[in-house]
Amino acid sequence: MGRSFAYSILKSRCRSKSEKPTFIARACSAIIQYIPINKIGFFKDHPFRLYDGERLTDMANSIESNGVLVPVIVRKIETDVNGCDFEMLAGHNRMNAAQLIGLEQLPYKGKSHR
Repeated sequence: MGRSFAYSILKSRCRSKSEKPTFIARACSAIIQYIPINKIGFFKDHPFRLYDGERLTDMANSIESNGVLVPVIVRKIETDVNGCDFEMLAGHNRMNAAQLIGLEQLPYKGKSHR
């Protein structure tokens, strides 16, 4: 499924070619929520390998050109000593790359404690 499936659904609901970009932008902005990066703490002992060097720079350049295409996944936590209200579950590299280019917020998807 993923982005291409959602994009094709949004695209199919448009009446004309000129309407598509505006319609899709409106539909996507209504769905996506943003969170300040400084409110996200790292998930301790996460199993993901963090990018560095050229790989992190490539991701940062991609985000600068295209934006963050896949929202990070976070869960709400009690505010920690650093003032973070959320814990990163997936998207550590996206967050690091976004910080590298100076972004202050990220699109996110919340996860419950279930």
